Amino acid sequence: MACVARFGLTSQDIAAFSANSFVAEIMSNSAQAPRHEELTETQQGHLSEWIKALFETEGISDELMSSCPPQDFYRILGTLFRVSLHACRVGAISQDKLHGALERKFGTKSIYLNH
Repeated sequence: MACVARFGLTSQDIAAFSANSFVAEIMSNSAQAPRHEELTETQQGHLSEWIKALFETEGISDELMSSCPPQDFYRILGTLFRVSLHACRVGAISQDKLHGALERKFGTKSIYLNH
């Protein structure tokens, strides 16, 4: 995704990858955040576990990391952020909790939310 942005790659450039490849899928769908109901049952399970790890536990376990393949993580990442931001907007979690979770778990330093 960084290469797409940095080098201005187009869909024609992405076509150099097999249409069925994970790289082509992620590069062509990187701006999408599927709705929860659009995820497969397995992806919904991974999403639930990541939400728990971010907001209900003290950290991301090795078990979670090993049970969620990188391909699935990248597929649910946009949804994870969308759901997290929505929870903050409706008051289910505080802005401080959202910032803390993202800083602690992902090393994100500068996230600003406009309500």
